[in-house]
Amino acid sequence: MLREFEKLVFILPARKLFYVCLAIAFISISLLEAVGIGLIGPFIYLASDPERISEIPLLESAYRYFSLDSYNNAVAILGLFIVFFFLMKSYLSWRMQAYIFSFSYKQEAALSMRLMRKYMSAPYTFHLNQSSSHVLHVVISVVKKVSLGVLVPLLTCISNLVLFIAISTLLFLSNATVTLVTLFAMLPLLYLLNRQKGTVKKWGQQTTDANKDAHKVITGALGGIKEAKVIGCNEYFSAELNKQAKRYAQASSAFVAFKLSPRLIMEAFFISLIIGFTSIALLAQGNIDHLVSTLGIFAMASIRLIPAVSNFTNSLNNLRNSSYAIDLLYSEIKALDEFDKTENRAILDSKIIGSRPSIGSDNPHAMSFADSICIENLSYAYPRQVKQAVEAVSVQINRGQSVAFIGKSGAGKTTLIDILLGLLTPQQGDIKVDGVSIYDDLRAWQNIIGYIPQAIFLRDDTVAKNIAYGVPADMINEQKLQQVIKTSQLTEVIDNLPEGIHTVVGERGTRLSGGQRQRIGIARALYHGSEVLIMDEATSALDNQTENLITEAIEEMSGKRTIIVIAHRLTTIRNCDRIYMMEQGKVVKSGTYDEIVASEAETYSKA
Repeated sequence: MLREFEKLVFILPARKLFYVCLAIAFISISLLEAVGIGLIGPFIYLASDPERISEIPLLESAYRYFSLDSYNNAVAILGLFIVFFFLMKSYLSWRMQAYIFSFSYKQEAALSMRLMRKYMSAPYTFHLNQSSSHVLHVVISVVKKVSLGVLVPLLTCISNLVLFIAISTLLFLSNATVTLVTLFAMLPLLYLLNRQKGTVKKWGQQTTDANKDAHKVITGALGGIKEAKVIGCNEYFSAELNKQAKRYAQASSAFVAFKLSPRLIMEAFFISLIIGFTSIALLAQGNIDHLVSTLGIFAMASIRLIPAVSNFTNSLNNLRNSSYAIDLLYSEIKALDEFDKTENRAILDSKIIGSRPSIGSDNPHAMSFADSICIENLSYAYPRQVKQAVEAVSVQINRGQSVAFIGKSGAGKTTLIDILLGLLTPQQGDIKVDGVSIYDDLRAWQNIIGYIPQAIFLRDDTVAKNIAYGVPADMINEQKLQQVIKTSQLTEVIDNLPEGIHTVVGERGTRLSGGQRQRIGIARALYHGSEVLIMDEATSALDNQTENLITEAIEEMSGKRTIIVIAHRLTTIRNCDRIYMMEQGKVVKSGTYDEIVASEAETYSKA
């Protein structure tokens, strides 16, 4: 349990001092509970004979100080004071419970944001081996599980444990023998509950895994809805989801049934204890007048102890049930931190010329680019791979020049582009712009890059927000937006849309054609970085007519911007100033279109 608590403290954003303050608050509320219950016995004792006030020096002094008319009035006033005390205690308890949930929900939001930032700032190599459904599951489901299934139960568990100790101490002071008998009688129940901790944790793991697999099924079905309808595999996905739903229901229902038992057992136990204790006293002595106040305390204590013990055991079970989520989240954050350390260590230990790149920097400035981009002896191998994906590549690209990289699949073209984009850090070599390494300020270099991938990702949002991707709506530059729309030949497309630039394009741009989505991709690239345009197979999935439109848009920018292209279609690179052919991570040939492609058109077309 201590290890789980240490993991939770590591995971949660709250400061450690906060937990100390929270513990003090729990103790204070629990002491108030114990004092309130402790007042019931003396009040019953005095109410049965108000004259007994004279036997208690403190109450007798108060009685004379306030010049009360009779002992009956004094007991009545004492009763009103106890009522006020209970009202205040109940209000503070309610505020504490409300605060526990408020704190837990705030921690959930903060933890989700912390994870999202870590995922977004994680090295590109991390995302190459991670599915989006897993990230979605962790950020939403696992975080919620930790918040409501771990944090709330843990705080509730601590609160009820402190309350249990305070009330038990009060009962011990009232009647030590009965209290000790009660506590020892509860040991078998606690032992049986503890024996089931492995099963409870297993149920929690099953529900978490079922949720994760359900996410995979749903994202897989909706992500390929077109193919699913054509193939006719709707029932397959429905059956898979149903299987996970049953798996979740089975584990959840077993856990809920198990949670119900402690309260029922505790109710029967305390009622049997009070009635049994009273019956024994009657049989032994025949009169229980002297036990009335003690019985009152035990009766009131049982009213608070039953839910306290029940809440404690339920919270403990919830904690065990959700401990798998703590382990998963702890491992995930550790892995993300380790990826970050490994990446930074690789940068520091590498032979890259220049200082360490400011990965994740938010510097708003752009890198100065007036002359050329020099790729110098660049080499890169993916993690846990011996063979280099890019090996000793040296290329110079002048400002305003358009160049293309061609080659068969696996030649290293995309890896080279990912290095140029700053997504991968080479183990050797450097990239310089006007003699300055891009690794001196990677963010400044990325601020002048526009990237157009083969498959443009579009959010289920407006055209304007998809072009100004990642920019808040109130910060979109309208003038710049209209300029890039014109340059990317989107004007006619937008004019034909029902709401113009405010038309919602649908999830992944389903309401647009492939060419329209690609032109939005060009507009996005120009909006975010207009100096260097990098295109990775940007027209390979388009028909000839649409490709011509895209090519025209690119040709219009030729000379004004530096364009770097990866392409399989020879027509796309016909007008490039320079072409580089790659094989096994190396540049094996370079020259004009006629020198490189035309002479090997037949060989290249078979790639």
